[in-house]
Amino acid sequence: MIDRDDEPTSDGPRRPLPFTIFAAGAWSLVALITFFFAVEVLLSLRPGAKDDLVSLYACQAIAYLLVVFAILRLHAPDASIRDFLGVRPTNFWFLPIAAALGVVVRPAVDASYELLNRRWPVPPDDLDVQFASSALRDKVLIGVVLIALGPILEEILFRGALFQAVKKSSRAAVVVGTSFFFAVAHMHWQFWAPLFVVALVFGLLRLESGSLVAPVLMHAAYNASAFAELVYPPKDEHAIPWRTVVVATLVAAALIGLVVQLGRRSRAAMVAQEMDKL
Repeated sequence: MIDRDDEPTSDGPRRPLPFTIFAAGAWSLVALITFFFAVEVLLSLRPGAKDDLVSLYACQAIAYLLVVFAILRLHAPDASIRDFLGVRPTNFWFLPIAAALGVVVRPAVDASYELLNRRWPVPPDDLDVQFASSALRDKVLIGVVLIALGPILEEILFRGALFQAVKKSSRAAVVVGTSFFFAVAHMHWQFWAPLFVVALVFGLLRLESGSLVAPVLMHAAYNASAFAELVYPPKDEHAIPWRTVVVATLVAAALIGLVVQLGRRSRAAMVAQEMDKL
């Protein structure tokens, strides 16, 4: 027998749609399609904006924020935005560890990029040339986009909104799934594997800290190391410093171990993790 009080009414509140890892994948695809559409509109209005990093970021911001808004409306209409995205305090030590991880994973990623590029060449990126010829104001703006705005935007979607699939899916599936979605959202398939590995570390930080702040900080530090190469270009950008790669990878492995231990032993981290389950 059905209790009429439990029946949904046409003017009553709607139940939020369940948010699984499959829904996260669908929303990731929607974000990518929306981004490409925004870029096409931009290029129809300003053909010269194809290589304008700031304009492309604006298209990405429009696409990602629209998708985050849609996810909130359909899957968590009554939730606090901060709680839904995971903007909450955690153990302080996640922050310096995250920043260090962003720097030490870079050499291995660069080496992977170079090896893949030698086997399957990618069209050259003129960002370094554009940066060198840009005015100081434009260089500062590029730095702000790369180091601050870009990481915040991408983490809000991938380790914020999409990460909420952890309520309905396994922790491992969400970390792996959102890392895969993050990788394929970038342009060249040759870079997907290294980006997937980096995104796994972003996801692990998000999972163990229970907070979006740690992966944002790691992402910012990662991009800051790339920006430093724009400001101070290496003498031979195609050389692979294998000794640096090995040492940095070992340090990264040790820091990842610290992240796992901190997530299991820190009371602040465990409280933040429990918030993701509510």
